[in-house]
Amino acid sequence: MKTIKLSISVYFITLCIALLLPTSSEYATFAWKLIISQIYAIPALLLTMLLCIIFRSSPFIEERQE
Repeated sequence: MKTIKLSISVYFITLCIALLLPTSSEYATFAWKLIISQIYAIPALLLTMLLCIIFRSSPFIEERQE
């Protein structure tokens, strides 16, 4: 569940940042900016999810027993 929450958070943060970026006058409509910002937000979502899954199941992270 942590993986999904973190990935969705990164998705929305990336989406908001992409919506705030300036565009040319031809592409200044909100709908167009929303479509283009998906190009940045979806890979960020997938990359975050992939990294969380990899680090969660990593054999290099082991608890020390003392």
